[in-house]
Amino acid sequence: MSITVPFLGVLLAGDLRKRPPTTRLIPDLLAATLLAAAVGIYGILVCAVTLAVAPSGTAPWLNAGTVAVGSVLVQIVAQLTGTGLGMLLRRPVVACLGTIVFPMGLWLLLSSVEALHPAQAWLTPYATVRNLLSGQMTLLTWTQWIVVLLIWGVTLNAAAATWLRRIR
Repeated sequence: MSITVPFLGVLLAGDLRKRPPTTRLIPDLLAATLLAAAVGIYGILVCAVTLAVAPSGTAPWLNAGTVAVGSVLVQIVAQLTGTGLGMLLRRPVVACLGTIVFPMGLWLLLSSVEALHPAQAWLTPYATVRNLLSGQMTLLTWTQWIVVLLIWGVTLNAAAATWLRRIR
């Protein structure tokens, strides 16, 4: 799901690139966010049915609430990454690949240098996804997720919107 959701964001952003410069992007980004939330909710339902039919472990529902919220939040960051890169990169195929290469490349780069390893949780979506979907969230890990959302969701889209206004 987290691979295809940003691709949808890239396709939506392709439409945004064709609009007049006076068009407000926030309603479209909100719609993209709602679509991502719907995909996350679908994933929650599939997991809940699977867990109800074939439970595993001693307390399979222990962190279900946190994991459910995390499932939606993961899709939102993925979608906003797609819309941001879709607006910045002209070719949809390149933007789709960018939604995988840029976040995972940064994660791999930070993991290759021991001193930079702690920065993964603050700068890369993958590190926060692991925390969100584990159900083991603390004040620190929620803060890290907010920072990642601000980088990949807000800042990326704001930069893309600014760039689009300048090139039109």
